[in-house]
Amino acid sequence: MYYYQQRISLREIKRLHEQNLIIDAKDGGLLLGPSHKEGGILFLFEYQDCFRVFGEVEGYEYIVNKEQVMKYQSIIHDINKYYTPLEKFEEYIPDSNITIIDAKHPIYKNRSKFIILDVNGGFSIINKYETQKYLNTLEKIRHLDDTDTV
Repeated sequence: MYYYQQRISLREIKRLHEQNLIIDAKDGGLLLGPSHKEGGILFLFEYQDCFRVFGEVEGYEYIVNKEQVMKYQSIIHDINKYYTPLEKFEEYIPDSNITIIDAKHPIYKNRSKFIILDVNGGFSIINKYETQKYLNTLEKIRHLDDTDTV
């Protein structure tokens, strides 16, 4: 079992990578994997000569990369400031144009792969309810460059 702030050696990271159990998610996208209630998805960050478990996210949340957070901070803040829980969250199939970070474990339903995020740059996690409402906007933001507008 991995715990928050636990250090994971580079050797262990290499083993996880060889087993396809770790994903570099720094570029962002829609997470697929277990909910918090089902165990969530642990994310790691590089720390000196190892990696550390930093926190937990859940399936259907959206990771906005640090570059887009810096450029579109007010829009991202407006999207993520509300929490509108539905009676029950219904999983959905995203459109084919959506960038997917598939963190589902290949064997066990209530486990996940690890994801690596860049905690030095200010990425943003959009809750799954707002992600569902604003998914196309979030994806558009992910692909914008300096000359585009939302």
